[in-house]
Amino acid sequence: MKRGLIKFALIFLFVILCVTPLMHAEDLITSKVITTEAISQVQAAITIAGVAIYSPEQNSIHRNTSILLNYTILIPGTISLVWYNIDGINISLGNSSSNYTYINTSEGNKTLYLYANNTLGLIVYNAVNFSANNTKLIIIYENFKGIYKGISTDFDLYSDFELENFTNMTLENTRYGKILWRDNVNLSDDILPEDRTTTLDNYVVIANKSIYLNKTELPNLDKNATLWFYNLSFTTPRVLIDGILCPANICTNGNYAGGILRFDVTGFYNFTVEETPTQPQPPGGGGGPGGGGGGEIPTENLTNITQNESRQVLYGMTVKVLPEYKRMYSGDRVYAQIDLYNITPTKNLTYVILDYKIQDSKGNIIDQETSALAVLDKISIIKNLFVPAEVDSGKYLFSAHARYNRVETVATDNFYVDTIRKPRPIMDRTGFLYLLLALLVIVLTILFFVKERREHIEKSRSRVKIE
Repeated sequence: MKRGLIKFALIFLFVILCVTPLMHAEDLITSKVITTEAISQVQAAITIAGVAIYSPEQNSIHRNTSILLNYTILIPGTISLVWYNIDGINISLGNSSSNYTYINTSEGNKTLYLYANNTLGLIVYNAVNFSANNTKLIIIYENFKGIYKGISTDFDLYSDFELENFTNMTLENTRYGKILWRDNVNLSDDILPEDRTTTLDNYVVIANKSIYLNKTELPNLDKNATLWFYNLSFTTPRVLIDGILCPANICTNGNYAGGILRFDVTGFYNFTVEETPTQPQPPGGGGGPGGGGGGEIPTENLTNITQNESRQVLYGMTVKVLPEYKRMYSGDRVYAQIDLYNITPTKNLTYVILDYKIQDSKGNIIDQETSALAVLDKISIIKNLFVPAEVDSGKYLFSAHARYNRVETVATDNFYVDTIRKPRPIMDRTGFLYLLLALLVIVLTILFFVKERREHIEKSRSRVKIE
């Protein structure tokens, strides 16, 4: 009787461990493990198993013609089949342990079930809820949803009617600054209003001492606004637009206190801040020694630039990929801050030609642009280049090459490109403890059956001797 209870307790504990999820990654929503041979398939059952769904994300909204399904299957043995189910219909995905594909569905709130089985009779599955809608306005603003979002507007809480006449729209990065639009904006009226999707990521950038809005992609946001720059260490900061001093009719009502600069603007440019020069500016704009610069000149005017200064001018330069883009996905634009400064002070503007490039580890050029800057003593700009969707994962180089007369200066910075979302760690400390406990149960179970087997053999031998 006592042995029967011990045996029952061991089997019960083992079954509990088999059906308890051993995986605790953020992306597993309702991961479950089912086994038809929990006792006989001992080795298979204790192997970590589950389904990680990276896309679609929980409670996300999608166009039903383009829903990305990105997953990873962990299951012992050989995978026989992977399939998903939406609206009661099963669709086969072959037998790959991971995939990156697009699926279609009808409009409405959906639950996607993703299954996989193996040759041992083990089935794992997961589920995620999302919404498919062809007409709802979708706002993409992942860069303003994280731990630094501050009081950024949560656009998912508003109806299409509200988003098309939005009041007090706010985007914030608590490390660097904030934008508050004082005019009502129509979020749907971007460069391509008919697609009913507006992307704020990459086109609104709040970075260290820099705020940038791409007016080509988001002409609807080029309106009156109030800007804040945080964590400044300047004594008397001043604002530059596209590298030149911001005119009084564009930047107004400035206030600086406690390292925070606040001012109003009548429209958007590439706003940067710097310390005000200690010497007065020379007539005609620009800046005196110690600060200031000219502006970027259209590429089509490069042939008209003459560089015949009587004194040789030397420049130093730095390139820094913005922190938000040090690791990015292909198919997006990467942003970098270029600081160009004159090592030999001059009171005259000089024109510097800059070549910007993205290169892979083999030196192949991925994207490039050329422009010219009118510089007095220093200038800071934000430049972006495109990383095509078809590039490989890996490390890339963002470089700037400045040319003035016979003087050349090059500066670079690295960044990393992912082509698909990478699986996150699939087991935390809790999962590890479960695994250790499962192994302990296996050892105890084996010892129990070995002991029982020996006793059975000894009893059989004793019975034979008696007979």
